Amino acid sequence: MELLRPVPVAQLVLTAHLRRPGRKVQLIEASLSAGPTEVARATALRIRILDLPVPPERDASAPPSGPESGRPARPWGAPQADYPAFHNLGVEHRIVVGGFDRPGPTTDWIRLRVPVVAGEPVSALERVAAAADFGNGISWVLPRLEGWQFINPDLTIALQRHHVD
Repeated sequence: MELLRPVPVAQLVLTAHLRRPGRKVQLIEASLSAGPTEVARATALRIRILDLPVPPERDASAPPSGPESGRPARPWGAPQADYPAFHNLGVEHRIVVGGFDRPGPTTDWIRLRVPVVAGEPVSALERVAAAADFGNGISWVLPRLEGWQFINPDLTIALQRHHVD
């Protein structure tokens, strides 16, 4: 996905088309416009899903505690942000280990507060994408107060299995 211009908080128009058909893999393109101006563009590969047996082996490490054991938190910089944006209004953070306010590893449960598209249920893939957007700033070692920033100019999400709604 490419953000071509700032995306306004306004009515947007989405257009999508199948660029390359195929039995196993298809190429999809989409464009998001605010009035006559294209503000975002996306290209996606749609891959045929096939159920395969999965070996019974599992990772022996213990999973993190659930979100109910975490404490509510706001991302660094969010308290002073006085404008509506995804990072400060669109998601809820519950920190189980570490925190935005200290360097080192952090475990953060992230939940969307609002649907991505008004009136539509939030899909598992939308939840994954929302959480993936925060990987660049949850855990840090370089001091923010000395001017270090953690932007993600490109983001790739690779899933081990198909998402479950």
